[in-house]
Amino acid sequence: MKHLVQLFGEEDFVRISPTVLIPYQYIWSCNGSEVSLKKMPWTKEPLTFTLDPKNSGPIADQVAEGLQRCKAETAREQAPKSKPRSKSKRKPVVPPQQKLDMVHSCIQANPGCNTTDIVAQTEISLCTVERCLSELRKRKLVKYVGSKRHGCYHAIPATNDGSETAASSR
Repeated sequence: MKHLVQLFGEEDFVRISPTVLIPYQYIWSCNGSEVSLKKMPWTKEPLTFTLDPKNSGPIADQVAEGLQRCKAETAREQAPKSKPRSKSKRKPVVPPQQKLDMVHSCIQANPGCNTTDIVAQTEISLCTVERCLSELRKRKLVKYVGSKRHGCYHAIPATNDGSETAASSR
Protein backbone atom coordinates (compact mmCIF):
# COMPACT_ATOMS: atom_id res chain seq x y z
CA MET A 1 0.00 0.00 0.00
CA LYS A 2 2.85 2.38 0.75
CA HIS A 3 4.12 1.86 -2.77
CA LEU A 4 0.69 2.72 -4.26
CA VAL A 5 0.46 5.89 -2.15
CA GLN A 6 3.91 6.93 -3.38
CA LEU A 7 3.02 6.01 -6.95
CA PHE A 8 -0.31 7.86 -7.14
CA GLY A 9 0.39 10.69 -4.70
CA GLU A 10 -1.25 11.52 -1.41
CA GLU A 11 -3.04 14.61 -2.70
CA ASP A 12 -5.35 12.62 -5.02
CA PHE A 13 -6.24 9.72 -2.70
CA VAL A 14 -7.35 9.18 0.89
CA ARG A 15 -6.49 6.08 2.87
CA ILE A 16 -9.62 5.20 4.85
CA SER A 17 -8.26 1.91 6.24
CA PRO A 18 -4.97 0.00 6.10
CA THR A 19 -6.15 -1.77 2.92
CA VAL A 20 -8.37 0.80 1.16
CA LEU A 21 -7.29 3.81 -0.91
CA ILE A 22 -10.03 5.94 -2.48
CA PRO A 23 -9.56 8.71 -5.06
CA TYR A 24 -11.27 11.95 -4.03
CA GLN A 25 -12.97 12.28 -7.41
CA TYR A 26 -15.11 9.18 -6.68
CA ILE A 27 -16.24 10.17 -3.18
CA TRP A 28 -19.87 11.21 -3.01
CA SER A 29 -20.13 12.08 0.69
CA CYS A 30 -18.65 11.56 4.12
CA ASN A 31 -20.74 11.87 7.29
CA GLY A 32 -17.97 11.19 9.81
CA SER A 33 -18.64 7.48 10.23
CA GLU A 34 -19.05 6.41 6.60
CA VAL A 35 -17.61 7.31 3.22
CA SER A 36 -19.97 6.85 0.26
CA LEU A 37 -18.72 6.57 -3.30
CA LYS A 38 -20.49 7.70 -6.44
CA LYS A 39 -22.43 5.01 -8.27
CA MET A 40 -20.21 3.36 -10.83
CA PRO A 41 -21.38 1.67 -14.03
CA TRP A 42 -20.23 -1.72 -12.77
CA THR A 43 -22.14 -1.52 -9.44
CA LYS A 44 -25.85 -1.71 -8.81
CA GLU A 45 -25.68 0.63 -5.81
CA PRO A 46 -23.13 3.13 -4.51
CA LEU A 47 -20.40 1.64 -2.32
CA THR A 48 -20.17 2.66 1.33
CA PHE A 49 -17.17 2.14 3.61
CA THR A 50 -17.53 2.29 7.39
CA LEU A 51 -14.68 4.16 9.06
CA ASP A 52 -12.82 2.85 12.10
CA PRO A 53 -14.23 4.73 15.12
CA LYS A 54 -10.71 5.40 16.44
CA ASN A 55 -9.56 7.16 13.25
CA SER A 56 -12.87 8.45 11.89
CA GLY A 57 -12.34 12.10 12.99
CA PRO A 58 -9.00 12.70 11.22
CA ILE A 59 -10.06 10.69 8.15
CA ALA A 60 -13.36 12.60 7.88
CA ASP A 61 -11.45 15.90 8.08
CA GLN A 62 -8.99 14.71 5.46
CA VAL A 63 -11.86 13.64 3.16
CA ALA A 64 -13.63 17.01 3.60
CA GLU A 65 -10.44 18.94 2.71
CA GLY A 66 -9.79 16.71 -0.29
CA LEU A 67 -13.35 17.11 -1.56
CA GLN A 68 -13.11 20.90 -1.30
CA ARG A 69 -9.81 20.89 -3.18
CA CYS A 70 -11.24 18.57 -5.84
CA LYS A 71 -14.36 20.77 -6.29
CA ALA A 72 -12.23 23.92 -6.55
CA GLU A 73 -10.05 22.33 -9.25
CA THR A 74 -13.11 21.15 -11.17
CA ALA A 75 -14.71 24.60 -10.99
CA ARG A 76 -11.47 26.20 -12.20
CA GLU A 77 -11.28 23.80 -15.14
CA GLN A 78 -14.93 24.33 -16.08
CA ALA A 79 -14.85 28.12 -15.75
CA PRO A 80 -15.37 29.79 -19.14
CA LYS A 81 -12.19 31.25 -20.49
CA SER A 82 -12.98 34.74 -21.70
CA LYS A 83 -10.77 37.05 -23.64
CA PRO A 84 -9.90 40.30 -21.94
CA ARG A 85 -11.89 43.08 -23.52
CA SER A 86 -9.99 45.92 -24.99
CA LYS A 87 -10.99 49.29 -23.67
CA SER A 88 -10.63 51.08 -27.00
CA LYS A 89 -13.57 51.26 -29.36
CA ARG A 90 -13.23 49.92 -32.86
CA LYS A 91 -12.25 52.45 -35.46
CA PRO A 92 -14.78 52.91 -38.24
CA VAL A 93 -13.86 51.00 -41.38
CA VAL A 94 -13.11 53.21 -44.36
CA PRO A 95 -13.72 51.42 -47.66
CA PRO A 96 -10.80 51.14 -50.10
CA GLN A 97 -10.25 54.06 -52.45
CA GLN A 98 -11.23 51.94 -55.47
CA LYS A 99 -14.73 51.35 -54.09
CA LEU A 100 -15.10 55.00 -53.10
CA ASP A 101 -14.20 55.97 -56.66
CA MET A 102 -16.70 53.48 -58.11
CA VAL A 103 -19.55 54.81 -55.96
CA HIS A 104 -18.59 58.44 -56.65
CA SER A 105 -18.40 57.90 -60.42
CA CYS A 106 -21.77 56.07 -60.36
CA ILE A 107 -23.38 59.09 -58.67
CA GLN A 108 -21.71 61.47 -61.15
CA ALA A 109 -22.98 59.40 -64.09
CA ASN A 110 -26.49 59.00 -62.63
CA PRO A 111 -27.46 62.06 -60.58
CA GLY A 112 -30.52 61.38 -58.46
CA CYS A 113 -29.76 57.70 -57.87
CA ASN A 114 -30.50 55.98 -54.58
CA THR A 115 -28.61 53.33 -52.62
CA THR A 116 -30.26 50.36 -54.35
CA ASP A 117 -29.40 51.82 -57.77
CA ILE A 118 -25.76 52.17 -56.74
CA VAL A 119 -25.67 48.58 -55.42
CA ALA A 120 -27.15 47.28 -58.69
CA GLN A 121 -24.74 49.21 -60.92
CA THR A 122 -21.51 48.73 -58.96
CA GLU A 123 -22.20 45.20 -57.64
CA ILE A 124 -20.79 46.28 -54.25
CA SER A 125 -22.63 45.07 -51.14
CA LEU A 126 -25.19 47.34 -49.53
CA CYS A 127 -23.17 47.74 -46.32
CA THR A 128 -20.05 48.74 -48.24
CA VAL A 129 -22.00 51.18 -50.41
CA GLU A 130 -23.45 52.79 -47.28
CA ARG A 131 -19.94 53.11 -45.77
CA CYS A 132 -18.70 54.61 -49.05
CA LEU A 133 -21.55 57.11 -49.12
CA SER A 134 -20.86 58.09 -45.53
CA GLU A 135 -17.18 58.68 -46.34
CA LEU A 136 -18.02 60.62 -49.52
CA ARG A 137 -20.41 62.86 -47.55
CA LYS A 138 -17.66 63.50 -44.97
CA ARG A 139 -15.33 64.52 -47.79
CA LYS A 140 -18.10 66.71 -49.21
CA LEU A 141 -18.07 64.96 -52.60
CA VAL A 142 -21.76 63.94 -52.58
CA LYS A 143 -24.92 65.22 -50.95
CA TYR A 144 -28.21 63.59 -50.11
CA VAL A 145 -31.29 65.46 -51.30
CA GLY A 146 -34.87 64.72 -50.26
CA SER A 147 -36.61 62.72 -47.57
CA LYS A 148 -35.13 59.66 -45.85
CA ARG A 149 -37.38 57.35 -47.80
CA HIS A 150 -37.50 58.97 -51.23
CA GLY A 151 -34.26 60.95 -51.34
CA CYS A 152 -31.35 60.57 -53.73
CA TYR A 153 -27.64 61.33 -54.08
CA HIS A 154 -26.03 64.04 -56.16
CA ALA A 155 -22.36 64.77 -56.77
CA ILE A 156 -21.14 68.12 -55.50
CA PRO A 157 -19.45 70.02 -58.34
CA ALA A 158 -15.78 70.94 -57.93
CA THR A 159 -14.99 74.57 -57.13
CA ASN A 160 -13.43 76.72 -59.87
CA ASP A 161 -11.42 79.08 -57.65
CA GLY A 162 -8.13 77.28 -58.41
CA SER A 163 -7.84 75.67 -55.01
CA GLU A 164 -7.49 71.95 -54.66
CA THR A 165 -10.80 70.18 -54.19
CA ALA A 166 -11.53 67.37 -51.83
CA ALA A 167 -11.76 64.99 -54.80
CA SER A 168 -8.30 65.77 -56.08
CA SER A 169 -6.66 65.72 -52.64
CA ARG A 170 -7.27 62.01 -52.22
